[in-house]
Amino acid sequence: IYIIFVINILKELGTPLNQIKKFMESRTPDSAIRLLEQQDETISSKIARLQGFQDMLNMKVQRLIQAKESDVSKIQLIWQKKQPLFISDPINKEKTNLSDSEWLQFSMKSKKHNVSIGYPEGFLVQNQNLMSSETDVVGHIICYVGESIYANSFMPQGNYLTAVGTGDFYDTKPIYHKMMKYISEHQ
Repeated sequence: IYIIFVINILKELGTPLNQIKKFMESRTPDSAIRLLEQQDETISSKIARLQGFQDMLNMKVQRLIQAKESDVSKIQLIWQKKQPLFISDPINKEKTNLSDSEWLQFSMKSKKHNVSIGYPEGFLVQNQNLMSSETDVVGHIICYVGESIYANSFMPQGNYLTAVGTGDFYDTKPIYHKMMKYISEHQ
């Protein structure tokens, strides 16, 4: 029964059957230690990945509630606390010209840091592009993450001009135009 118990535990931990067989055929305290340490690393990695998914789900729910309660016809000035972000390497390209390899590179970088791509994502438009109305030029791809442990950057706390829009993810020019008009009227 002990052997069946060990095999079931190892199977439940995701140990391949050939590795279980090899272990059972030549078990020693040293091989048991190696196998258990390996399994511990695997479990820790899975837990970290699952915590990343949970953080993403919580952030997505928060953003959806926020959007649902927002008035798409209004521009709002809000105070926001420091916000953890996960950002891509610099891009400086129009949104529509982002290549699959740039998205893949961001995806791989995200996965390496246990950041799920399902987070609310967006594009960071550099200030100089915003001021020259080149709002389709992406500085970085960003994910709003809930926990600092997933962040590689932060939005500082402070006042932010916000707007909610409907439509295509790539068609934000009208929103930016509306925000710039608001700024010029309220200086």
